[in-house]
Amino acid sequence: MSWDVSIQKFSRSYESISDIGEDEKGLPLGPRNVVHDAVSKIFPSTDWTDPAWGVWDSERIDRIQRGGGSCRGHDAARTR
Repeated sequence: MSWDVSIQKFSRSYESISDIGEDEKGLPLGPRNVVHDAVSKIFPSTDWTDPAWGVWDSERIDRIQRGGGSCRGHDAARTR
């Protein structure tokens, strides 16, 4: 089984996804290298051989995918 996780940046921190207002809009995540660095801090062995598709193998998460041509698209981690 896989699960998708979306990485989003907002104007403030939220305790729960249910706290995010309907009028909240996501902010740009930043340049690709900034996103790669942030993801790699949490998942240090991420393989960025394909810059648009980071791979991290774990019993919990096995793949990180970045969609679109910039880091403003949807970012996801596939979990088992």
